[in-house]
Amino acid sequence: MLMFKIIYLAAMALFLGYLAMSLAFFGIPRAYSALYYLWDERRNGWGLSFYLVNIVLVLAIMMVGLELSKGQNLQVLAFLFPAALAFVAAAPRFQEQFEGTIHRIAAIVCAVAAVLWCLLVAHTWWMIPAAALLMLLLGSTSRTMRSSLTFWAEMAAFACTFASMALMLFGG
Repeated sequence: MLMFKIIYLAAMALFLGYLAMSLAFFGIPRAYSALYYLWDERRNGWGLSFYLVNIVLVLAIMMVGLELSKGQNLQVLAFLFPAALAFVAAAPRFQEQFEGTIHRIAAIVCAVAAVLWCLLVAHTWWMIPAAALLMLLLGSTSRTMRSSLTFWAEMAAFACTFASMALMLFGG
């Protein structure tokens, strides 16, 4: 289990570092995926960073999620939400017609599967309203709730899933 704890911590450090650096450079975007466009347009083609960070995150959370779900009937959810996130990362241009359709469907599947994983596998139902409340407070205090509602909803799903994984990995 030590290996999965290390993988989880490394993935969280990468994700939080990327998110913090992105928010420092660009402020709070309309949606998490808008970071692709911001990095690509304002930092001379660095949109690839969105893809790379998310693919590494996908690999890590899939390994950890599958281990934490081992032996459970709904282990497929631990595969489904990272796999959907991989499609989000592979099709980051959500403003284009074809790629945008793939992106939006994958994002919805990712969020639903992640929340279901929290409910049915991790049994952390209380984490869902807690994460939503935390993001509501952060969005309200930063005065970006209305303009960045999608971003805050995505962050609530990430927070719920990652915190549930941490509880399962580190006890609680």
